[in-house]
Amino acid sequence: TGALVLGNDAGDTLTFTGGLDTAACSGTSVAGIVQTTATQMDLGAVTLTASASLRSTTGAMNLASVTDGAGSFTLSLGSAAQTGTVTITGDATFATLATFASAYGMQLQGTTTTIDTDTTFQNTGALVLGNDAGDTVMFTGGLDTTAAGGTSVAGIVRTTNAQMDLGAVTLTASATLRSGTAALNAASVTDGAGSFTLSLGSAAQTGTVTISGNATVATLTTFANAYGIQLQGTTTTIDTDTTFLNTGALVLGNGAGDTLTFTGGLDTTAGPASLGVAGTINTTGTRMDIGAVTLIAATTLDTGNAAGGILNVGAVSGAFGLTLDSGATVGTTIGLASKADLTGGLTIRDAGGLATIGAVGATTPGTVTITDSQAGVTFSAGVTATTFTITDTADAQTVTFADGQTVSLGSLVTFAPLYNVTIQSTSFGVTADTTFQNTGALVLGNDAGDTLTFTGGLDTAACSGTSVAGIVQTTATQMDLGAVPVTRHLAIS
Repeated sequence: TGALVLGNDAGDTLTFTGGLDTAACSGTSVAGIVQTTATQMDLGAVTLTASASLRSTTGAMNLASVTDGAGSFTLSLGSAAQTGTVTITGDATFATLATFASAYGMQLQGTTTTIDTDTTFQNTGALVLGNDAGDTVMFTGGLDTTAAGGTSVAGIVRTTNAQMDLGAVTLTASATLRSGTAALNAASVTDGAGSFTLSLGSAAQTGTVTISGNATVATLTTFANAYGIQLQGTTTTIDTDTTFLNTGALVLGNGAGDTLTFTGGLDTTAGPASLGVAGTINTTGTRMDIGAVTLIAATTLDTGNAAGGILNVGAVSGAFGLTLDSGATVGTTIGLASKADLTGGLTIRDAGGLATIGAVGATTPGTVTITDSQAGVTFSAGVTATTFTITDTADAQTVTFADGQTVSLGSLVTFAPLYNVTIQSTSFGVTADTTFQNTGALVLGNDAGDTLTFTGGLDTAACSGTSVAGIVQTTATQMDLGAVPVTRHLAIS
């Protein structure tokens, strides 16, 4: 039970063919090569007195703990022939860790593990970094686990301002990934059958965090510091309400086929300096608050169909289509500040409450489509569109072009349901022949100073009634009006 010394120089080789167990010793000092021949190796607390290599080929290798004390030594675990799993169950602190390109696993399970230099795990078996939420695994010079067959993570895994590249990550407890000023990249992340929190970065993080593949975790935590986050996977699911606090750039999706679901809700207004989105961004009957946003590809924002599914979107840029859907539940309003570029179109697919839409098409006209709405849609600012289509809106609800604005449409297409259309614009123009097929009420102007021009012609006969104010005119084309009560001074030409 006293001290054990296995080698005293890096050039020593000690072979225990039938196996080795030093667990009863008060401590084991190691230098050089200590190996078994395809048999198990169980070491107690290990202190390196020189650089050392531990090998057990097909046998399991277990260490209670490892330190290089006041020295600065390399610990090599395994060999090119290693297949037995290597496990350090306790704390580990040494300068350099070397591994080998062979199909063996490694587990670092200590409460505190510190490797001073850049560490690349070359073993192609499973890798475990921590096995409890209270563990801290530090790779001061950097970390690369991309060769491993999978990386299980628990607790804090960090570098000191050095790049971290992780392969496929599985959380086995709540975990934190930090890389300070350097980039942090993960191929994918899942909490499997568990329900864990993934914290990305810290209050000192400035390096961009990128998850290039799929991510599925219960909770995502970020921090109020100037670093970016990119979620680029085809499928990303975060179960709880998510507020991004990082103040760098945020990217949600990088292709039209991506789907990101923030089940409990999503808020990007608290932190990110910029936001890029692509694909489908979902919540599940819960609120979505999106600040100013740039479309990277065609995008759908969908809050499901429940009372909490309010959708608010800031100014939208980018030459791609945008679809908005807050479901059919009463009170689930939509707010859109603006969309200057209508390349790819704007579609209001459904809204349970009033949809309020700001200026659209100011720089690039395109299509605007209202597929359905339960409480009407109000365009509160100017509209410039090549084609404006109202497919449906609930009976007796109104699509409104607000007072004092300018609207210019290539064509205006309506369909037969019993919804209303109200045009209060100071200047309203449609190039193509316009037939209002909605069977609800129609308002053409609300002030004597309004001018509405239907260049290709006008037919309102299908509407239940047509209220008119200001100038309503065609350009040498037919005008057919239903019953017209005059609400202001009226000129028809």
